[in-house]
Amino acid sequence: MSPWPFTFRQLEIFKLLCETHSFRRCAEMLGVSQASVSNQLRSLEEQMGLSLLDRSPGKRPRLTDKGEEFLADLQNFQIAAQNLAAHRRSGAAPHRRPGHFYVLAGQYLMQTHIKPQLAALYQRNPQISLDFDSKVPTDRIVDELQSSTYDIAVIHVPLRLKLGNDFREISHVTAGIYGAKRFIADQPLPLTAEQIRKLPFVLPPENTLAESVILEELSRHAIKPSNIIARTGPSSIMVEMIVHGMAVGPTLEPLLPSSSRDNVQLLWPLTDFKLVSYCPRRGKDALLDEAEQFLIDTVIRDPTYPYLPIEA
Repeated sequence: MSPWPFTFRQLEIFKLLCETHSFRRCAEMLGVSQASVSNQLRSLEEQMGLSLLDRSPGKRPRLTDKGEEFLADLQNFQIAAQNLAAHRRSGAAPHRRPGHFYVLAGQYLMQTHIKPQLAALYQRNPQISLDFDSKVPTDRIVDELQSSTYDIAVIHVPLRLKLGNDFREISHVTAGIYGAKRFIADQPLPLTAEQIRKLPFVLPPENTLAESVILEELSRHAIKPSNIIARTGPSSIMVEMIVHGMAVGPTLEPLLPSSSRDNVQLLWPLTDFKLVSYCPRRGKDALLDEAEQFLIDTVIRDPTYPYLPIEA
């Protein structure tokens, strides 16, 4: 039983809710469901015996008086925790039982490739146990990883990013605006940016990190969608709308089901991505090395995952 009436995850969610004032945006940034965010906050309030946020219907959540006091103390607590963490010996790994590793994995990679194979890993080596987290990849992900406590990360990042020695570049994947071939009709390819922006787009929810990342990438190509017909959080739903000819949208080629790729066209190439693995203690723990290689193999050994080799 923990001596504290809260968990660090609950504190992280509470602080992010204070910053975003939105359960939806908080869930999007953490890669979890809104229900999970709500449950974590409710548990925190029950454990503390306090009402921290006023959640009136139709209004953004706002801090109660007790919530304001709690937030102020939380900020002091985090400063103290950072000062304590600064005493850790350089290069020391977080204390966990052998074989227990903290992993960051892209949502698509987790659901499509990793999760279906986990039972085989655990059966082959019962000493290995993996806890997973997920985030929307941005240009800041490299810095975030290097200051995090993740043992392993398997994610897609923009091809242009320069990576340090803790990263392995696994494969090159195509990214772009995809849509059903009917959107082209008899128009010659490539379409112009003006033609593209008028097509019916599906995008992530407004004011989310995922939307910000995509709009920033589209702006690099002078594309500002003028016909946004739908917004959805899960990338799987965006892909389903693209595949069924309901909308066009930006995505990675591997996210498109292999059975649908003949009916879907790359309408405009965007900045390509690469599959990378991050492991700062690679070569120092045999169980960790086995877990990292397993995660990589679940992706690149899947014949439905299209990729190109990384150019030297």
